[in-house]
Amino acid sequence: MVFILPFVVVSCNENTTNQVKKEADLKQIIQSNNAYSAIKWISLEELEVKMKKSPRKVILLFTKKGCPYCKEMKETTLIDPHVIKLINDNYYAVTLDGKSKEAITFKGVTYINDASIEEDPKSTWRHNLFAKLVEPYNGGYYWPSTVILDNNLDLIKSIPGSQKPSQFKRMLMNYMR
Repeated sequence: MVFILPFVVVSCNENTTNQVKKEADLKQIIQSNNAYSAIKWISLEELEVKMKKSPRKVILLFTKKGCPYCKEMKETTLIDPHVIKLINDNYYAVTLDGKSKEAITFKGVTYINDASIEEDPKSTWRHNLFAKLVEPYNGGYYWPSTVILDNNLDLIKSIPGSQKPSQFKRMLMNYMR
């Protein structure tokens, strides 16, 4: 195993601009040497293009602003090197705001957050795409929610709530098959 440690060499003749450039160049070198430093999140538009060229299973992560469990999962599970490698090597990964008021087109259908409170008392807290893909667990919905889709973008499974790295790795491996 090779470890690359960042360092900056500064001589008396270098000005601040050159120092900043060298630091930036060094950061790029380190990032390029560590392909698994972060999950390669893509947009739904990018997903559509990638699925035409090279189909694979998809992970959709539905989160919402201010969700402490979403933050916890992002800061623990989704930075675990083994989780990152499993996702980047085997899935396309998309993260979406499950409470968004924006229209989202998925598989040629445009979904919005349009249900009135009279029609659905829970409508103020979810996007219609979230409601379509996330299965209720014990009669409720949980944040974050992870959705696994097959190579045709059809639902395989939705997993409620924040997952610990060991749970998430097990789930990723189970659905890779």
